[in-house]
Amino acid sequence: MLKLLHRLKANTLHNILGFDLILTGYTLVTADHFFFYPPYPPQILAVLNSDWVGYFGIFIGLCMILWSEKDTYSFKLRKRINSISVNTFLVVSAITFFGFLASIEMMHFLFANGGPLMLTNLVADIAMLWLAFYVAKNSNTRY
Repeated sequence: MLKLLHRLKANTLHNILGFDLILTGYTLVTADHFFFYPPYPPQILAVLNSDWVGYFGIFIGLCMILWSEKDTYSFKLRKRINSISVNTFLVVSAITFFGFLASIEMMHFLFANGGPLMLTNLVADIAMLWLAFYVAKNSNTRY
């Protein structure tokens, strides 16, 4: 249990991003008509309200948490050995997910009178987007 807490503390920002991705994805899966703009053509709304958008967020969030929990230390190399390419893929996927949601929610708020729900989600997604950019900037990029 103590090792688990130590690993949670080692990659706190990755865990925060992962948990938020899971919760946002779960919200999108359970809300069948979360997005309502643009009304025409209906194929756009079908894609935006598809459960696959939420499943993508849940999958990336779970992978990010599992990646951060797999954090191991090599005494021979005297450094952490976590896959940098997997970290890069996960952080870029999180940035893509939050950027996509923020742009759609901004359209809802500005053009479709989305109300305070869309504004709240927009602010939260922009905050998580900034956090993901911060994680991308400060993550290790060299082996």
